[in-house]
Amino acid sequence: ENQELQNEKLENAQINTIGKLSGGISHEINTPLTVINGNLEMLKQSIKNLEDQEQKSYMLEDLKDVEINLNRIKNIAESMREIGDTHNFKLKNVNLYRAIIFALRLTHHKSKKITKIRFQNQIFSIDLERDKQEFLIKADQAKLEQAFMAIVDNALDEFELKGGYEQNLLNIKILEHSDRLEVIFQDNAGGVEPSLLPDIFKPFKGKKQHRGLGIGLSVVKKIMEQHNFDIKFENADGGAKISVVIPKP
Repeated sequence: ENQELQNEKLENAQINTIGKLSGGISHEINTPLTVINGNLEMLKQSIKNLEDQEQKSYMLEDLKDVEINLNRIKNIAESMREIGDTHNFKLKNVNLYRAIIFALRLTHHKSKKITKIRFQNQIFSIDLERDKQEFLIKADQAKLEQAFMAIVDNALDEFELKGGYEQNLLNIKILEHSDRLEVIFQDNAGGVEPSLLPDIFKPFKGKKQHRGLGIGLSVVKKIMEQHNFDIKFENADGGAKISVVIPKP
């Protein structure tokens, strides 16, 4: 018990230290990003004024990739800030279905090249109605959407490593029980090494240290704890399965 207590204290100290550092780093990243985004908009306008239609088309297409990766940097910076941020947490009525749709829309530029996504028994498309179903919960909408984006992005990274497209599937569903809702994210990307499962939500402990910061799922865990939602990661059906249990208001 004493060892478990010491481990918990050490983990909290690590997260607090990372939070303090990442808050400053996030600010330093966002400052030049603001300048880059401003110049990018001016560049885009200059390209639109070109007379050569073919050249204009190619250049605007290239700028889309630049914008996508700038947004990815922005999301990384936001994730770093979230690790140490315990403020600005506001609960309100949120449609769980809509929050997932929003997360899927923001990751669609990446997912459309990697895997099919099925949500509530239909293949997701960018024009899927956002309020087709209603599951009202109490949540901080921005933080919850960020957590869902990180879960989806984690699955997409595993599909990128796996390769292929036709056989790939990320299946998302909302299950309703008498006293709770449960959101299931199930992929068929192969899962993770069993030895990694106990530390899967710890910063810098996950499988993807070589692919990124290794803090995505730790941010997800922190957001769920702020909401008093339960989250579980396991290997199932040839892939990874993340379950989020949400009490009904």
